[in-house]
Amino acid sequence: MVFPGSLKSTAESQLLVIRRDLFLERSRRIAVLEALYRPTPTLESSTLESDIFSPRLIQRWYPSVKSSDRSDVYLGTLEGKCVALKGPRLYKIRRENAIELVISEASAMSVRHTNILEFLGVLVVDEGPCNLGMYLIFPYLEHGTVMEYLAANTRDNRTLLLRDVLRAVSNLHARGYAHGGIMGSNVLISSSRRAVLTGFGQSRSLDSPATFTTIGYIPYQPPELLEDHLSDNYTGPTKPGDVYSTACFGYEMFTDCIPFHDISPCASPRTRVCQILVQVAMGRRLPLKPTAVAAAYTSNGLTEEIWSLLEEAWNHDFQRRPSVDDLLQRSVFAEVVDERPPVPANV
Repeated sequence: MVFPGSLKSTAESQLLVIRRDLFLERSRRIAVLEALYRPTPTLESSTLESDIFSPRLIQRWYPSVKSSDRSDVYLGTLEGKCVALKGPRLYKIRRENAIELVISEASAMSVRHTNILEFLGVLVVDEGPCNLGMYLIFPYLEHGTVMEYLAANTRDNRTLLLRDVLRAVSNLHARGYAHGGIMGSNVLISSSRRAVLTGFGQSRSLDSPATFTTIGYIPYQPPELLEDHLSDNYTGPTKPGDVYSTACFGYEMFTDCIPFHDISPCASPRTRVCQILVQVAMGRRLPLKPTAVAAAYTSNGLTEEIWSLLEEAWNHDFQRRPSVDDLLQRSVFAEVVDERPPVPANV
């Protein structure tokens, strides 16, 4: 592919990359963590290079193509293949916390799954004290986010895409992880037109409490976690919380609107978020149901059966929400016809 002309590239050079497989086992993750707490390794540090780090040919393009208050994403090439490089921003959090976030995100994505964005490794480069110098490496997907894709492919089956994400979350939950940030901007579309989940910056292993946690985007967060956030008692994402957020993602796909778009629509973003937080956490507010003549029902595939499932997943009592696997067994997902091309054997 050809990158946009506004981007400038660095020279292709050998840089150190942590292999994907080193995040599969806890003992290996500990070794990686200990290595990352040391001064940034170099190509000459042969012990680190052979055990954890390996030199790979990487080229980066500037400026970043996507930024948030927590991370920046750059385009690049890894030994000739187009990749995305995601690095956490250091100015809002301590270096140790940023390293923990990188390890947590890499660990959650280290197992291959059709509906989880493939994780290729972690780039480690010396960028001085003001930058972390660690970048998660992913394949570059030209279709972009699910909402960008649907804007250009309005007739695609959104129920299938929701099932894709449910399958990704099911895999995470089976491995003892919760995602914590499920929403349209964290779902990409693969070359086989399948939804793949990314954005694991809030994810955590449920087997061990995280020492550093951040809450995801408020309109997609469940009421019980918003209540904890209001009381400064937020401890991280949960499986029932992911069920709620996945339903919010479904709402976004079918309605082309973020959840609670009707709350204080003319207010500043900060005021809107505060209003949503209070009305959902304390007022048991649910996303606004579209009318029968809205595009959600007439064009985008929303049905009363699907809406009923979304409402089940939004139950204010998290213990009464269905699990992701329960939802996948419902006929609307189990019996939907998938006419997309098969996934390539190497994916």
